[in-house]
Amino acid sequence: MARPHVLLCGIDNGRRFEQFWAAGFSVDQCETEFDVVRWLLYGKSTDLICVLEAEHRAVEETTMPLVKNYTEVPLVLFRASHRFNRNGLWSLEVLPMTPAGDWLRGIQDLIGLRRSAGYPSPVM
Repeated sequence: MARPHVLLCGIDNGRRFEQFWAAGFSVDQCETEFDVVRWLLYGKSTDLICVLEAEHRAVEETTMPLVKNYTEVPLVLFRASHRFNRNGLWSLEVLPMTPAGDWLRGIQDLIGLRRSAGYPSPVM
């Protein structure tokens, strides 16, 4: 079975890249939501997109729906604050200071559900 692939979007101040890699994931990173759209337009695929919210700005709610126009993969939001966004855009929201083991299990569950539903693993 192929290693699960995660695409990170945003500035990784929380060492998420290293935590995913150590847990056996294949990881790539984009700086902005528009970079994610470019990634998808180039025909690249992923199991899941994780958006890393910055403390100084909330995630742009106008650009993430744009990303959803190009992919059906789950979107996970790593929050910079303790507020939730209940707009239905996110498959999972991770609050600050959530232990890595907890959010990694949630993400592995999302990918497992997607694969068991017949969605193929990304081709890298």
